[in-house]
Amino acid sequence: MLKYFVLFFLFSSFLFSGGCPGCGGYAGSGGTEAGLLGLLGSLMGNAGNNFYFSYYFGKFEDHKLDGIIYALQIPLNRWITIQGAIPYSSSDGTKIMYLDEPFHYESEGMGDFGLMLWFDLPGIKKIAPCPMDGDMTKVADFLHINFGLGATFPTGKYSFSDEWGLYPSEYQRGTGTVDYIGSFSIFKRIKKVQPQFSFLYKKSGGRNPVDWWRSDSFYIKANLIYLTNPIKKGGFDIGLALSSVLENDRNYGWGPPGMYMEIYDSKGNFGTGYISYGMEIVKKLRAGVSYSFPVYQKKGKDVDKFKNIIGINFNINF
Repeated sequence: MLKYFVLFFLFSSFLFSGGCPGCGGYAGSGGTEAGLLGLLGSLMGNAGNNFYFSYYFGKFEDHKLDGIIYALQIPLNRWITIQGAIPYSSSDGTKIMYLDEPFHYESEGMGDFGLMLWFDLPGIKKIAPCPMDGDMTKVADFLHINFGLGATFPTGKYSFSDEWGLYPSEYQRGTGTVDYIGSFSIFKRIKKVQPQFSFLYKKSGGRNPVDWWRSDSFYIKANLIYLTNPIKKGGFDIGLALSSVLENDRNYGWGPPGMYMEIYDSKGNFGTGYISYGMEIVKKLRAGVSYSFPVYQKKGKDVDKFKNIIGINFNINF
């Protein structure tokens, strides 16, 4: 179960919706799902460059997970944005892997670097200018239809091991391959309320240098944002998210050449709900807090149940 959550969390680290010109609208933070998706949630209509970082801590029955995600957004023009993010995280816990015995795993380090280009297609011709007081609700927003293309690069260690072999993939900090990403997001602010839908597909780069194969995966998020203080960029964001790992992992380093050991129960679906709130505490600096909780978890005797995760994030506009 930890694997599904980690992949879902990383989804949020690779997707923040594209251009939000002027005071038109903004993408939801994804709650504790930080990184690139969270960056837009922290923008609240801010134009210009943005630097975002988030600390998160998650609890499971037999695992714990914590880390920091750093992200940067630079608009190339009013409808094309380049965004990048990298996590640093640690996890430790137990898992049944061989001979029905529990094994303890612990790892820490930098994760894979994600890079995205976002294209806000209606933004080619449309813009929602900001009023002098910064109250975005005074101008009508247009429908934002965004497409994103990008990849994650193998900057995270993927070969943590012990005398029994490689650690399970959720304890690796990276995949060891270049993985490609295609994304879609749509949203529109209507006065103080904004619904949003996002989708991402991650294409596996195949076998990594230690002969471990990771599956394709996809991610879906639907959320609703309510602005409590438009001038101070304050607002709530509530939503539901689903991640799906399509196939089990494969260990090609086991057995004769051409054979592999399938890592059962590494595929499946995982759903979370979240609520978050943020506000500009001083000019150009917005802070937020978030809480995530399980909505759907795969059943199984060896499935480690997710309990909750808490996040604190900051966005600097410059």
